[in-house]
Amino acid sequence: YRNVINNVPAYGAFLAENNINPESITTLQDFQSLPLLTKKNYIHKYPLPDLCRQGTLESCDFIAVSSGSTGNPTF
Repeated sequence: YRNVINNVPAYGAFLAENNINPESITTLQDFQSLPLLTKKNYIHKYPLPDLCRQGTLESCDFIAVSSGSTGNPTF
């Protein structure tokens, strides 16, 4: 959790937009109360580099693509 906050720009932005102070999450119960990430509120909302560690595609080993059940690719 903390590693992702510090290294994935989109996740920090997601928490801020949901008025969540990352430091307030200290227990398993707190963690379980975090909003779920969905395609609509996370994957499609942020640019692809912001979803990657360090905010750059160059640091990615690979990018997974799923055609999903709709046939529309999702990265």
